[in-house]
Amino acid sequence: MIFSDDIGYFEITLEGKEVETLRVSRGLGNAFVTDFAESRDGTLWLTHNMGLSAVEMQSGFRRYTSFDGINDVIISLCEDKGDLYIGTMSSLGRLEARDGRAAVHTVEGVSSSVWQYLPYVSPYTGERFGIAQSHLGVYAVRRGKAQPLEAFARERLGSKKGKRLGGYSVLVSPWDPAVVYLGTNDGLKGLRCLPNGRWVIDGEVPSVEAEIRAMMVDARGRVWLGAYMGGVYLLERSADGTISCRHLAERQGLRVPNLTFVSVVEGKAYLSTPDGVFEYEESRDTVLRSSLPIRGRLGVSNLMEVGRGMVCQRYSRGEDTIFMEYYSSTKERRGEADSGGCNPLRRLPAKWVDAVLCTSDSLLWFAYGDELYSYDAHRRCRESADFRAYVSAVRTLRGDSVLFGGTYFRADADGRVEVLKEQPKGMELALPYSLNALIFFFGTDDFTVGGTEFQYFLVNNDREWSRWTRSGEAQYMNLSEGNYTLRVRAKDVYGRISPVTEYRFSIAPPSFGRGGPTRCMCLSPGRCCTLGSG
Repeated sequence: MIFSDDIGYFEITLEGKEVETLRVSRGLGNAFVTDFAESRDGTLWLTHNMGLSAVEMQSGFRRYTSFDGINDVIISLCEDKGDLYIGTMSSLGRLEARDGRAAVHTVEGVSSSVWQYLPYVSPYTGERFGIAQSHLGVYAVRRGKAQPLEAFARERLGSKKGKRLGGYSVLVSPWDPAVVYLGTNDGLKGLRCLPNGRWVIDGEVPSVEAEIRAMMVDARGRVWLGAYMGGVYLLERSADGTISCRHLAERQGLRVPNLTFVSVVEGKAYLSTPDGVFEYEESRDTVLRSSLPIRGRLGVSNLMEVGRGMVCQRYSRGEDTIFMEYYSSTKERRGEADSGGCNPLRRLPAKWVDAVLCTSDSLLWFAYGDELYSYDAHRRCRESADFRAYVSAVRTLRGDSVLFGGTYFRADADGRVEVLKEQPKGMELALPYSLNALIFFFGTDDFTVGGTEFQYFLVNNDREWSRWTRSGEAQYMNLSEGNYTLRVRAKDVYGRISPVTEYRFSIAPPSFGRGGPTRCMCLSPGRCCTLGSG
């Protein structure tokens, strides 16, 4: 039990690392917690001196940080034979389970930024290994160790020192499994695997001169290249083996941002930009807005197919609005996020995501700086969206006296007590004018960690509703005499809004009697005392 006016629940690991802190100032209904229990769906139930709270923790999510072995900013994610490979700005790591704990372990031999990792199978020997693309070179990863791949091709480069093939992306050719394309700073280059296991340079793809950051293959076997400050390139191979290249830019109606994200959903290529999602109409040689159910004026990035649905990041140009969104289908006309308008990915940080991955076991992975989040794509928001906001306490700003403790109750003739959810008539708080500076605390009976927001409106004082805030309190100074109604509502992490709850009170006119000012203080509903000097 924690004796605090604000903290009701505090959770730490065995190593002393803070996991979660639930506070009244962030919307927890009551700091007096007598017991707790967790149900199978991940809901934390808290019992109070009067009442019960359901707290939805980050169920379905797991976060990995430096405590789990992540040593730098994450820039790439890839799955290989059930293992998760993590490319950072300084190394390559692999998420492994050792001694009953999942942790990231560094792959030996790579000490530079790894922009992409690619599983590869030799078409000649069947050997399976990984290819890591770094800005300093290309590495073959075998049994937890990396070795420079291009070292085998230096004798064919005509240079004693050799040439490093650093870059940002890597892709196995859809036309020849012995060829691997490398997206570099100045175009697209090829590496060819020989039957003896050596690698040689296979030349450059003509007409591609931009910095290639992303490569995807559509259902027709065409290669799409996303370039930095260079639009999009489309590569096709004819029957005679010739590779043709189309450059999609302003002439096709594509406004060229810093980076156009290229994604393939249900076999079709889509271009994600600050203006939304587009697709290429080949017959008209133009770029048109896509038919995907992604609406609104926000930009789109990191679009990825997930089962029958998809995820993407939405953002405004100034990035003051940014969030991940989940769509349960690629066919829905309205494109609502998950069933019931619930977007489970709203729990993720409201900042730019550096990498997104969906693994074979339907786990979604999101990289934010040096933090990594996983989410089970099979999970959904809880079906029940019935929750309420309420005023959990009222205090004076001067003196910090408690005027209301958050609970209404009444007793019948037999002494049985009934706890009331709403403020009944006749129990309005009547305050003297001297107590016209108040602070109101808000709570909800279905608290979602890290995402509950409140909005309030004081009738006869405010002109409009307040902005949504995660601070579960509102302060008012120098209120005039009169009757007031404070309206409050809550919004959970998924964007669902509770019904409006009202709290009524009044402030008496200033009184200056012959014996001096009179003070009236409310002790409890229906009881008050009067203090005076005459």
